[in-house]
Amino acid sequence: MRFALRLSLPDRRGALSAVASAIGRAGGNIVSLDVIDSVDGMAVDDVTVEADADADALRRAIEEVPSVVVEAIMRTSDFRDPTAPLELATTMVETGSGAVKLLVDGLPHALWSSWALVVAGTHLGPEIIHTAGEVPPVEGLETPWMPLDQLRRLPRAPWMPETWRAHTELELVAAPLAQRSTVVLLARERGPRFLDSEVAQLGRLARVAVRAEVLAAQNGRRY
Repeated sequence: MRFALRLSLPDRRGALSAVASAIGRAGGNIVSLDVIDSVDGMAVDDVTVEADADADALRRAIEEVPSVVVEAIMRTSDFRDPTAPLELATTMVETGSGAVKLLVDGLPHALWSSWALVVAGTHLGPEIIHTAGEVPPVEGLETPWMPLDQLRRLPRAPWMPETWRAHTELELVAAPLAQRSTVVLLARERGPRFLDSEVAQLGRLARVAVRAEVLAAQNGRRY
């Protein structure tokens, strides 16, 4: 079985080696590793592991290493590509018109997320413009946080559809697009928590999408 993990571990010599040894004792093997962040003496790594052990056994083995926390673990069929956000930005710039749709379609893969959507605030209520991934039913969605001026984390709250609130580990972030009343939402249903660097990356990708659309419109190009 192949698992994708996000680990928080001390940013010091020997810590990763101890984690690798723990994974080996559990019958696993690290097949890819990406350093995602380092804050206040703690590193955040995304690791892909092939193992005969189940997820719980793998988690227990890793967390026996002092100060190491498994923030998320899930079955996966592929490897996380750390270059995916850059590739998405490049594709949007090259495409021009339709970049916002490409943004939504590409976000779940680029930022290791469950689903994404664009919602516009109208006088009749929220209007879903485009979705990607397995978005839960949106009936009952409200948007009291719109218009949106900047990136924002959105905790579970009554404005969410009941189907969204049923996911107790739901992580949701929002980024404004060209209009303050048009927003891209990005969700993780099983964690881990979006890092500040990932939220910032969402903001950069949203700005690239909008800029690509504007330039395409100004140049009168259709791709």
